[in-house]
Amino acid sequence: MIPVSSDSLYHTTETERANALKEFFAVVREAKIESANAVEVGKLALARLAVAVACRDHGQALRVRAILFSLYSGGAVLADVSDLMALDWSLRKDLCAVLLAFGYGDFEYTYVKFAFEQAGDRGADWFLDEGARASVS
Repeated sequence: MIPVSSDSLYHTTETERANALKEFFAVVREAKIESANAVEVGKLALARLAVAVACRDHGQALRVRAILFSLYSGGAVLADVSDLMALDWSLRKDLCAVLLAFGYGDFEYTYVKFAFEQAGDRGADWFLDEGARASVS
């Protein structure tokens, strides 16, 4: 094995540093564009989810609610994300879009509550109800 000088490991040319910075900022720009797109898709998905599950007591509604509430609570209330596999495809796809978008732009806690209110859950009472947090068997 040929010994390598530690100086050579950290020695980069001005061109290499400029290229690394250019690549870094390209990745940051792409992430910004992707997250903005995810927010737009996530908002539409959340609206569909809220309409589909608000104020309902069937298993799928309660599973969606549990996962969304875990997100809403910042993880203070945990949900079993494997419940995604028990959802119809359209619900699963929409819930994944919401998970991807959450925390970017204006897609955050108050927006989730607002979506349920818009879907007819007055005051988001069903969504925020303490009793509905029980896990689904």
